[in-house]
Amino acid sequence: PPPAPEPPASTATYWFTVKYGEGQTGLFNADCWAVVLLDYIKEACEYGDLAEPVDLQKEDGTPLKLMALEKQPATTVLEPKGVYVLCKVIPAEDGVGEPTYETLWTPPEGEEPPPPPPAGKKK
Repeated sequence: PPPAPEPPASTATYWFTVKYGEGQTGLFNADCWAVVLLDYIKEACEYGDLAEPVDLQKEDGTPLKLMALEKQPATTVLEPKGVYVLCKVIPAEDGVGEPTYETLWTPPEGEEPPPPPPAGKKK
């Protein structure tokens, strides 16, 4: 009989943690399209009724801008076993400038919230 096929060389870990709500965290798998992941996170974290889109930011307040990736793999910007903060995306008033990000996570007592992202930084 022919030999059994070799298992994939890399079984990478795509799990990461999202902080949201009142000191809550959730575990998610980044191995999918960015747009699908954001929709799933929004529902799973009970923000499905929120009119604004959501995104993730690093713990230092840097937005990941997953929305811009659309149908690209979320694994291109998310680090395996990384920890991110859920935030609400507020579009610029003029519709052309950079949006602002408002965190949807309240840290437990004794923990610091993420700082706001630096203003006016363009890519």
